[in-house]
Amino acid sequence: MAHNLGANLDHLQILYIDFSDGTLDDMHAIIAQSATVITSQPVKSLLLLTNVHDLAFNPASAAEMQRYAQGNEPFVFEAAVLGLDGIKKIVYQTIRKASGQNMMAFSDIEEAKQWLIERKREHEGQRY
Repeated sequence: MAHNLGANLDHLQILYIDFSDGTLDDMHAIIAQSATVITSQPVKSLLLLTNVHDLAFNPASAAEMQRYAQGNEPFVFEAAVLGLDGIKKIVYQTIRKASGQNMMAFSDIEEAKQWLIERKREHEGQRY
């Protein structure tokens, strides 16, 4: 499911994509929904926070996630990922390199949101 976080965080919006506890079928539906939202945004404008905690994973889904990340890259300013464990850590590194996105891994949602906001503020030349 895709929805905005942080409507009052100094005018910054974070798009939160929640794959957590999802099945492979859930993943396909969430990718379709969120790709539509992401690709409707201006180029290099989006702060993206993705949660993959306990997402069902296999080689085919890893390839699908890589295609999804590569398709989103033009629209994403910065990306943070939650819930990486086991094989997903390895897949994350592959996706990160292949997509060209500066994705950072976090275990805490508040830390992830803060990092995204700080990166955007740094880019805009604002003090925080």
